[in-house]
Amino acid sequence: SPLQPDWFELVPDAMLGSDVPAIFRFDPQALLGIGLRIGAGTQAARVAVVYVGKLIVFPRGVHAPHVPINLGLELDTFNGISHNGQYLGEIITGKASRTNFGVRFLPNQFVRDKLAPFLTRRRAFFFAWAPEDFPADVGYCWLARGQAPRPEYDWETKSFEIMMSLEGYAR
Repeated sequence: SPLQPDWFELVPDAMLGSDVPAIFRFDPQALLGIGLRIGAGTQAARVAVVYVGKLIVFPRGVHAPHVPINLGLELDTFNGISHNGQYLGEIITGKASRTNFGVRFLPNQFVRDKLAPFLTRRRAFFFAWAPEDFPADVGYCWLARGQAPRPEYDWETKSFEIMMSLEGYAR
């Protein structure tokens, strides 16, 4: 009808087989709104978090070594040991996905225009360290407790570098 806006597809249909975090990228453009079509498979469809916003793409990528957030499971445990020293098992009291990463050779304008405003937001975000090569390595993350990442300037390279510690939900 003439009152309905014309809709077009930003990203192709995808059927996620589990409750993994996922990122769908599309070219930046001015839009009045975004719709999300959810279809059920064999079970009712569910969505926990949907975030639509501008990506921050680091110009040079994460430097090695790096543990992808979905492989960075850390457990808080209590080991059960009997009085005579026998191992009785392990009780998991908490778990989280965590990672640390660093990025080097960041241009001055990138840090001031894109990274600094992001660091002051202090909200959760989706993180993918290499979405082209490892599209499943995605997490819904936040800065680790007590973490206040600060870009450091290197006079030799005339660029910034930063280290960040993240916690989050990943599968």
